[in-house]
Amino acid sequence: MIKLVVFDWNGTLFSDTTAALVGVNARLKYLGQDPITMKHYKEIFEIPATKTYEKLGLDSDKTEADAKAHSEAFHTAYEKRAVNVRTRSGTRELLQYLNNSNIQSIILSNHTKQGIDFQLKRLKLSMYFEGVLANQDIWSSNFKGKNDRLVDYLKETDLKPKEILIIGDSAEEVIIGKTLGLHTVAITGGFVSTKRLKESNPDVLIHNLRDLIDVVKEIK
Repeated sequence: MIKLVVFDWNGTLFSDTTAALVGVNARLKYLGQDPITMKHYKEIFEIPATKTYEKLGLDSDKTEADAKAHSEAFHTAYEKRAVNVRTRSGTRELLQYLNNSNIQSIILSNHTKQGIDFQLKRLKLSMYFEGVLANQDIWSSNFKGKNDRLVDYLKETDLKPKEILIIGDSAEEVIIGKTLGLHTVAITGGFVSTKRLKESNPDVLIHNLRDLIDVVKEIK
């Protein structure tokens, strides 16, 4: 029986893929590069973000040398678009089901905690989450990754791996889940192409958050 669902935020609960692409292209413009399409972005998106830019042929030494400036370019452009972004279809229905079933929910993200807390309050979703495990600011993503944050969080609980489900829109959540022995679910329509999601070999692949209700019910 599932007792905790660990949600990725960007592209999973929060429908911000277009906002992220706007931010990426703002960063690329700062770096003197041409913009990319959504299709291209979904084929190259990786965590950490440096891997994404390496796939575009950008030298890591160059991007790291001026990281603060082009990170600000990304976040400024992203936040302007994200202020009006909604959650993905089925989000509220799923969260209400989990809440009514006494299944806890947390968010595990590479985004900033401040940014997520702002959106949760704006969207009136804060009450559904026990915690938000995320970066403290836009510079902290290299210091502690999602896997380490989740490990630290789970140390404070009595939960067994088989009682936990993790869901995300990229291979990162699948890898974390398999490493920790959790149930893994990948959802299409986010930051990564469906082909790449299938290649990550999640336990279940879904296309709408409502589908997760049946997945949770089937896990005994």
